[in-house]
Amino acid sequence: MSHDLGLLYGVTLDHLLQFSEMLIPMENVALHELLIDLARAATDAAMVSLRQMRKNEGHNLSLDMQDRLKEIERRLSEIEGLQDGLPQRALDKLRERVKRLTVPEAYDEYRMEMELAFLADRLDITEEIVRLRGHIAAFRKTLESPAGSVGKRLEFLLQEMNREANTIGSKTSNIEISHHGVGMREEIERIREQVQNVE
Repeated sequence: MSHDLGLLYGVTLDHLLQFSEMLIPMENVALHELLIDLARAATDAAMVSLRQMRKNEGHNLSLDMQDRLKEIERRLSEIEGLQDGLPQRALDKLRERVKRLTVPEAYDEYRMEMELAFLADRLDITEEIVRLRGHIAAFRKTLESPAGSVGKRLEFLLQEMNREANTIGSKTSNIEISHHGVGMREEIERIREQVQNVE
């Protein structure tokens, strides 16, 4: 059409406003009301369709996030199994190594036990696992909450989940636990990308 009219950039509102007869009020009130009613009905139908589309999208996002939370929980269970007895085994190994390397007279048993107790506390990731499980439960509860804007709360919980997963990874020398920690952080990041679409 633009080509037929010799217009370089297409038809604009300025072109239409040059035709003053297009802007005269309608004399047929019934037709005017019919057009208004049709426009209103079309707008209402579009809004209903938009709401349904957003509801479907929200449902799909929720399902995806729930699946990722299950994967994080699966990895946490694996970590718990791997962690069982690990600090004690690491301490026993260290105790034996120290005894082999030190002169018996220079060996202070009490000091050694204090250092090992401190190390045992640093190797224990039970608190981090409990907190991460708590954050997952809070995330699920928030996700299932129908009221209000939840995006900011979900982002905060993801930040806390990521912190616990990082701490778990940094406190262990077990390579399998480290791999599970990386896997959890990957899932948390994928959930974070989905949360960007949540209000």
